[in-house]
Amino acid sequence: MRRTLGAALLAVAFTGLAPGAAFASPYAGAVAASAPSAWWRLGDAPGPLALDAIGGAAGAWSGAVSAGAPGALAGDGDTASGFAGGWLDLGSGFAPSGSFSLEAWVRLTSTGSTRYALSQGGSSTGFHLYVTS
Repeated sequence: MRRTLGAALLAVAFTGLAPGAAFASPYAGAVAASAPSAWWRLGDAPGPLALDAIGGAAGAWSGAVSAGAPGALAGDGDTASGFAGGWLDLGSGFAPSGSFSLEAWVRLTSTGSTRYALSQGGSSTGFHLYVTS
């Protein structure tokens, strides 16, 4: 999966989280309660990997990505990742075999073109969640 944005991508969740998992904020608790099968919060410390909050496959950062961008919710200490042509590569660690839902919080820092938030596959196959402005 590849994400290329001039934006801060705040969180990505795919709809089992172990019951009773504790998270620091009400928003994180609400996402956890929805039982996603994978959840890359993208608030990781600088380093080569983005961890799946559920303990699944980590993603590898590629290109221009910066950690510590402001998060989406006022008063919530969660941070985000900023993308300037970079992406998070999930490799073969994310390979849904049936129906699934995608969720992403995105704040665009530029407009005027197509910005992909989530993408896997080519122009005629796979899935794509994007904004065109």
